[in-house]
Amino acid sequence: MKFSTAAVAVLSALSIFGSANVRADVPSSVKRIDYALNALIATYGGRTDYAKMIELGFGPAKGVDEDIRSLLFRIESLINLYGHDFPSLKQAQIDVKGLEDHIGHYNDAVNFYQVAAQSGKASPAAIQNLKITLDHEKAQFLIDIQGWGGSSPIPRKIQSLVHNTFGMVANPVIEKKDRNLLLSRMLNYVNSLDTTVYDLTKLESGIHQLRRDARNMDYYPFAMSGVVAWDTTSCPVQAWAAYNKPKAISPAVAPIADKCKLSACLGGWVSDIQNQLAGIKQSAAVGGAAEGKDKEYAAPETIAAATAQYQRLKGGQKVLVQLRTELQKCLN
Repeated sequence: MKFSTAAVAVLSALSIFGSANVRADVPSSVKRIDYALNALIATYGGRTDYAKMIELGFGPAKGVDEDIRSLLFRIESLINLYGHDFPSLKQAQIDVKGLEDHIGHYNDAVNFYQVAAQSGKASPAAIQNLKITLDHEKAQFLIDIQGWGGSSPIPRKIQSLVHNTFGMVANPVIEKKDRNLLLSRMLNYVNSLDTTVYDLTKLESGIHQLRRDARNMDYYPFAMSGVVAWDTTSCPVQAWAAYNKPKAISPAVAPIADKCKLSACLGGWVSDIQNQLAGIKQSAAVGGAAEGKDKEYAAPETIAAATAQYQRLKGGQKVLVQLRTELQKCLN
């Protein structure tokens, strides 16, 4: 998720005054989620041209300088962070994850079929199987996208749930609890990333899952919009200084004075790892599709490349340990 300086400025303005239509007098938790939901409602609400709605899922949302999938990741990230303390959000998590997955799966199905058909390496049977998968993904997408349009779209239902869950009145006590809750969940995420064991012999459930989890180092602070500030003025270890670059932060939908400053070089290190894993996974998946391989198939060179990134994440550099220390300071 990368935004230019100009794009971030546009997003910041829209978050308060534009068509994202975020109220200033409600809790920050509501502001953050409403920002994305209002853009989804503006894009999908009232529509019944479902094939066109699928097409819209691959482009920008209406009224904001973000695409549909980015907004879905934003909501999904926030629900992941809040979900442990607010279990009533579980269905919203399922709905948002469902649409985000459809966009990803359909996009992959199109790409894999086209690559296999043009590669000259795939057998007729493999190409036919990929075409069946493509047709299935599109048919299922057409069914499920219907809930996001019409007169009572899923985003409006999620919005009602969010408003009822968090309330619509802000005060300093609620805001302080909200800040600490999000930072506590961010700390739990870093701990989990450090302790989870991944099976890197499996492409989808191992390598790609590691990449998904590492990617949240970008998505979580971005979605928290105003709670975390990536600090580029210094880096705890000189060896990491090359990664000390500005990171995209969501527009200040809900800015707070007591921001948690985290070293940008630490987040940059993890971001680089997830970018490397994304390239490894994509290359292996496309190559596997062209040869008719199972989606979990990982060649030895793929496993070796993913293992190297895994060791960067959890090895002697102790980046996650340092991130944990900085988050704990923010909570003390």
